[in-house]
Amino acid sequence: GNVLPYAPRQRSQLALSLEHPVGLRARLDASFVGAQFTDNLETIAGSANGRIGRIDAYRILDLAVQYAIPAFPELR
Repeated sequence: GNVLPYAPRQRSQLALSLEHPVGLRARLDASFVGAQFTDNLETIAGSANGRIGRIDAYRILDLAVQYAIPAFPELR
């Protein structure tokens, strides 16, 4: 049968975090969203206004890097 509009059959996420004792941190997030349809009839061809048609699958990669600056010693 047909699937609900804007409801992809495949969707996944993955995250990887690393931390180093010198104060460096990194995180990588990956997401995948499968193809989906915008209407109940699962129309493949898109309309001029974009309200009807198939939305192709896509992937997103996010990378974040942080560095913690060490505290300065007190000045006396």
